[in-house]
Amino acid sequence: MGMKYLFIVGAGRSGTTFIWGILNKSPSIHLATEIHYFSSLYHNGFLKNFKKLKRKIQKLTIDDVIHCLQNGNHFGDYWQRNPYFSAQEIKEYFTNRSVNDKNIYDYLFEHDIRVKGKNKNLIKYIGEKTPLNIFHLRQLHKWYPDAFILFIYRNPIDVMMSAVNKEHRPDYPLKRNNLLYHYVIVLFVFFEWLGSASIAFFNKSVHKEKFMIISYEQLVSHRQSTVKRVTSALNIEYSKNLCEVKKIGSSFSGGKERSYWHPPKWIVLFYSLFLSPIYKMLNKVSLKMKERLLYD
Repeated sequence: MGMKYLFIVGAGRSGTTFIWGILNKSPSIHLATEIHYFSSLYHNGFLKNFKKLKRKIQKLTIDDVIHCLQNGNHFGDYWQRNPYFSAQEIKEYFTNRSVNDKNIYDYLFEHDIRVKGKNKNLIKYIGEKTPLNIFHLRQLHKWYPDAFILFIYRNPIDVMMSAVNKEHRPDYPLKRNNLLYHYVIVLFVFFEWLGSASIAFFNKSVHKEKFMIISYEQLVSHRQSTVKRVTSALNIEYSKNLCEVKKIGSSFSGGKERSYWHPPKWIVLFYSLFLSPIYKMLNKVSLKMKERLLYD
């Protein structure tokens, strides 16, 4: 039986990096991070660049794929951490495969396994962690019908605070010294969080056992039981060392979150009125799943 696919998704700043670090410690799981394969509003995703190339060339060759992979102008941590793609490796991979969007995506998973030196024979799940893949689930389900989707959410007010205080932000058009900087991010986070939660509710109703919802707050306060729920759903072995990962994220330094900006009360009220009820609904869904797993 071949490897299965696992994708970690959610609104940005919701703990996707934290759960990725935990699950990636398992020898049964290998997840790349932040490939940003699909283009979004302003990210220079790989697929966006590849489609530009396809419009210029009638028939793509392996050399075109090599050129696109080695170009190095794609957004995301993955491309920064994997600066070198061997032409020989790419040619070998595509010897008996057609050059298309899905096969290139599959190649990136295989490439990441080789780079990280993980034992491929032990791996049961491959995939990646890119938060905004929540908005590309239709394509992921089309390519990987049996994929397992893990959606993690966080209190929307905490997400907002984490987003506006993030130090390095290459993906936003406004500079930090702009008077509208914080307010534009607040608005962006509002719609991103609302959209991702709505998609999560829909996918949970449709895909049921292949779609899992967990809470960042539960993961922090009840790490062992939450991780056990995830490993049980994935049918992989749980071990204590999975829970030994420190809380990680790009807004954390030494385990302490930096805070520079506090939203006005009217913004907190706005979030509370519109997003807090949805947050409570997500909590109910997540807790029901916990109860069901305990009695299965």
